[in-house]
Amino acid sequence: MNKKKSIAIFTIACILLVLGMVFAFVPTFPIGKSMYDYTGYARSIKLGLDLAGGVSAVFDVKAPDGETLTADELKIRLDGVKASMEDLLTSKGYTESVVTYNTTGNPTITVEIPDVDDPERVFDLIGRPASLKITKQDDEKTVYIVGSKHLKNVGVAADTEKNNGTYVISLQFNAEGTKAFASATKENIGKSLDIYINGEKLMTVSVSSEISNGQAVIKQGSSSTTGGYTYEEAYDMATRLQAGTFGVDMTVRETNIVSPTLGTTAIRSSLIAGIVGIVLVMIFMVALYGMFGLMADMALLAYIELVLFLCSILPWVQLTLPGIAGIIIGIGMAVDANIIIFERIKDEYRSGLLGSDNLFLKPQRGSDGKITSQGGPISRGFRRAAVAVIDSNVTTLIGAIVMWIFGGTSIVGFAVTLFISILVSMFTALLITRLNISLLGAFDNMNNPKLYMLKRSDKEAA
Repeated sequence: MNKKKSIAIFTIACILLVLGMVFAFVPTFPIGKSMYDYTGYARSIKLGLDLAGGVSAVFDVKAPDGETLTADELKIRLDGVKASMEDLLTSKGYTESVVTYNTTGNPTITVEIPDVDDPERVFDLIGRPASLKITKQDDEKTVYIVGSKHLKNVGVAADTEKNNGTYVISLQFNAEGTKAFASATKENIGKSLDIYINGEKLMTVSVSSEISNGQAVIKQGSSSTTGGYTYEEAYDMATRLQAGTFGVDMTVRETNIVSPTLGTTAIRSSLIAGIVGIVLVMIFMVALYGMFGLMADMALLAYIELVLFLCSILPWVQLTLPGIAGIIIGIGMAVDANIIIFERIKDEYRSGLLGSDNLFLKPQRGSDGKITSQGGPISRGFRRAAVAVIDSNVTTLIGAIVMWIFGGTSIVGFAVTLFISILVSMFTALLITRLNISLLGAFDNMNNPKLYMLKRSDKEAA
């Protein structure tokens, strides 16, 4: 690589590093004259409950009265409950909420909602766990529809027939529910059906025709001006109905509030500790390895930017305190990889093998394509250290994957960021650091062992 090309690449790399840091932490600003704003990607990372503050609720779960569920059947029901709760929370703007369940011992479902400071708000958002049934009017014993057994989803939609700003509640039935509801509506044309929640009548709805397509709407409401549902009324009613489709009996075990002040303090402390630690590591690398250390520091900055960027764009990443620990461990692994490489380069230089005085000498091949020379210390060091670096990182990746699959909520947060961090650390150590160092080879005055803290003993030098 010639000198001009090396200078150009190095300059571009430095500019990208600076821009990466700027765009990571820049405050929100409008993008030109468009309606969009840009927020630094580090500021866009979704925060978990322990950092953002909010409310968590734990529900005990059991099979509905009169039903016996196998472990697999319970898991299927809980998957449905989880999906229903997530849909409800997402539809109301709480996209960073987390719903998890545990089937070990006494089954539970845990709901975590960041940026909420009132435990009762949990029930406003997901509804109070309930049992739902649709019966013949004034005949509670004639049951047509039973919760999740028949009802798949409940939503809200604008009333397109009236087109006057009112809303309807939409009901979507599964295959079994479609048949049951078709039979119920056919039997009660011109009559009404009662909807019960937890044994109490919630509403009575009229039937005008048979409904056999598995989709129905409830139009009546209490708006004084239009005679239909307002948006708020429709959403509240839909939430209460949706809570009746959960398919399991749920009772509240506990609710907890996490103060956002605690999260802010944790972020600030972690940020300060991280910055101090990174600066000290960068100084240490330069002091111990000279120009090698400086190139590794550039790779470390690239590592930080890449990890923050990936955490901000990957939808399944939510940063928690254990997650921050995973990133910090990743930094340690990235530094450790560089140290392994540089120590191997030192060993190769001290060996005094042919070509060791030309630090940047590349492997040479004969006319038959076979390698005739292993190259200089840098080439040999990178090649022989790569195996150790990859082995150590792959074993850590395996551990992260196992924790990701089988761990609880806190462990998963740690495992996800650790997995991302290890992948990025291998990339920066084996590719970016090597590229940075190879750029130095274009300059004759850089082939000086003293710049890299390389030296031989008197015996080796002789």
